Amino acid sequence: MKNQIRYNGSTFEYGAWDDGFDPQPLCQEVLRLIKPNGQLYIFSSAHLLPEWINQLQEGFDWKILVWMKPDPRPSMRQRHWVSATEYVLWCSRGNYTGKRLEQLQPQG
Repeated sequence: MKNQIRYNGSTFEYGAWDDGFDPQPLCQEVLRLIKPNGQLYIFSSAHLLPEWINQLQEGFDWKILVWMKPDPRPSMRQRHWVSATEYVLWCSRGNYTGKRLEQLQPQG
């Protein structure tokens, strides 16, 4: 099976849930359910981030946050570099009246 690896005598499955994942049906449901002035945070891989943005740009104002991990966990395969970043798509619908992301930045 292509989504399995063996490590220290154990077999692990990974990534099968997102093979061929299409965010469009989920985005349609989010657009239907989220309230005016509501917010949405989506944690995404780099390869799916453009898909999320394409689906949500009509109904939301959005920004991309980059979480830079100082000590990412090692790769179980130990064959490639480990990504030290994760992406968070922050979306607000309508006139969000709370603090903007720029106001949450550390001052210094």
